[in-house]
Amino acid sequence: MKNKFENVTGAGCVIYFDNTKNIIKNKPNKILYLVLINNNDKYDFPKGASDPFENELVCAIRETKEETNLEVNKNYIIDTNKSEIFSEGLVMFLANYILDFKDLNKEPDLCKNIKIIPTKVTDDYSVLEHKGFFWDSYDNIKHNFPLYLQEVLYWAKINIE
Repeated sequence: MKNKFENVTGAGCVIYFDNTKNIIKNKPNKILYLVLINNNDKYDFPKGASDPFENELVCAIRETKEETNLEVNKNYIIDTNKSEIFSEGLVMFLANYILDFKDLNKEPDLCKNIKIIPTKVTDDYSVLEHKGFFWDSYDNIKHNFPLYLQEVLYWAKINIE
């Protein structure tokens, strides 16, 4: 797949779960977004720099797996028709979180498949890019993202509704 965007430097996903039918009882009955917390206590999405010869979709899938342990088509589905390029060449995709079938007969847990994993820098050195994560609604999270990711979040919000 050839890049459909020029000057792509990286990619990622805005992962969301539609809780408007109140499936997750202890969360707002709204669209919920997966929010990563970086080491400066700012909010983030799974994203990162493209590897050489990697297209934006492959980069988004790889970065999401590396930063959250979530697997495409198992834990989330990417809508390849809903992507946008933002500042500095960052391409973001919308991705819908999928509940496990096992969760349908009990209280579903949006967090059980997510693991914050250290990124391997060298064979002997790893770094933890994020120190935590949570799920919440647009209104509760919009102000703690850096400005360029506030733009991404707003884009996601208007493209999900």
